[in-house]
Amino acid sequence: MMALGLRRRLLALICAVTIFRTLTTSTDYYTSNDFFPFFIAGMSIAALTRGRTREALAGIVVAIAVDLYHLKFHFRQPSVPIETYRSLLLWVGTAVVYLAARYDHLLPRPFRALAFIGVISYPLYLIHQDVGLMILRWGHIGQGAPADWLIRAFLVPAFLITIAWLVYVLVEKPAIKPLTAFLADPLGKWPTLSSELLFRSRKA
Repeated sequence: MMALGLRRRLLALICAVTIFRTLTTSTDYYTSNDFFPFFIAGMSIAALTRGRTREALAGIVVAIAVDLYHLKFHFRQPSVPIETYRSLLLWVGTAVVYLAARYDHLLPRPFRALAFIGVISYPLYLIHQDVGLMILRWGHIGQGAPADWLIRAFLVPAFLITIAWLVYVLVEKPAIKPLTAFLADPLGKWPTLSSELLFRSRKA
């Protein structure tokens, strides 16, 4: 049981859960299923860069298949409708992320600064919709005036990036090593208990 690491099985587990939820969820309900292809694609690229080719390719196939399923059956999404451009964004984005990860040493130096966005991408994803809408409503920012578009294009993204960076520094970064260690060896913190259970099972 000590060898039971969740980290190497996490991608397969998320793929299985996503497929199950997608096939058993009505298209009339708003769910997080439609976002999972992006998570799976990102995790697949990480697996691919680590040499786990078979697992990575399977994950990419699942991500594309689930995304096309959402597109074909018109799953609902809280913010904007699921349309073809969203699928293109997933496919092109997956390819770009892979190329950036695989050939980062060939990129011009200015492009490497974009890695910062990658670092804060998860907290940015988590907060951008809710916090962004709160800012727009609190500031009564519309879409008609040129000033509104400038605020939407520059000030709001800058504020969201700042908040995402703070979340990364204060929450995500301190939790990475402990969480990674736990996923690699979920029973590692309780060696005495797990050894005792193993001894009893063998004795029985």
